Amino acid sequence: MGKTKKSEASRLINDSRLHFYSLFLLIQQIKTLDFFPHLNTRNKTALSLCGKILKDERLVLMNAGIPTPPNSSQNQAVLKWMLASGSDDDGLSDDFDEILDAAASLLVVQYKDKTILPLIANMIFKRNKQGAYCHELIWCFCQSRDPNSLKLISQYLDSGDKKDAELSRKILHYPNPQSNNPSTENYSNQAYQGWLKDNFDYLYFTSESFQQSSEPEICCVDLGAKYLGKKIAPHNRQMLAPLNKNEQEHLDEFHQLDYDEQVNLCNFAHKVHKQNRSLQNKWSSYPVSKQVHLAQSGLGGIRWL
Repeated sequence: MGKTKKSEASRLINDSRLHFYSLFLLIQQIKTLDFFPHLNTRNKTALSLCGKILKDERLVLMNAGIPTPPNSSQNQAVLKWMLASGSDDDGLSDDFDEILDAAASLLVVQYKDKTILPLIANMIFKRNKQGAYCHELIWCFCQSRDPNSLKLISQYLDSGDKKDAELSRKILHYPNPQSNNPSTENYSNQAYQGWLKDNFDYLYFTSESFQQSSEPEICCVDLGAKYLGKKIAPHNRQMLAPLNKNEQEHLDEFHQLDYDEQVNLCNFAHKVHKQNRSLQNKWSSYPVSKQVHLAQSGLGGIRWL
């Protein structure tokens, strides 16, 4: 049709319902027929992005006449179309998967787009079931650095599919050594949600990934922040409010404790913070040595505050 009925071929390939998978399959014919001038902006932009990812100079040059700012909403919309309409055909070929991975990375890292995280999560677990490479997508997903995104992963803890549950535990690094009972076999979504709720304000994302380790700790609890009851920014671990002199001195002493003492003390302090303001103020006035002693008494220690 591209040879004999260009207008009809143009109408079909430029249709808003076209899937990216179809455009990708037609790349060679588009180049052979020199069909670039008949494509709409969406398709030209998509093929230009494909050219950059696959290092195909001809595809890159075809979009040279359309000046598009690197961070434009047009580019973002095209990337979302590529990912959303192409995800069902993920696995078509290595090149196709590489393009989808790149589109996902650009959307999350460059455009800070979190709306596509559920789609990326589905792709991760779909690939894992098929034994396909998914580490790049996992890295991309975690670059959102949003603790809420962990809920999209934890829902697979209850999956009847062993591969789903196992991958979910690996990504979440669950059970976490900082949980109340890290040896438990109850790796349920409900149990994780409870842990997430308790630690949400103190979570930060690390630079660890599956490209570096088979058991990366992608997201961690800042024990010092939890001890003080101070919220942190998950993307850079910075406390959202400045510390007063007393808080800074307590934090410095806290960091001198060994790891087990830190975990025990911050968990106990968290219980105190959830009680009431007067109890918090009394707790904060105690030296760290006394706080450690009270924390070692367990829940009974709260009675002595």
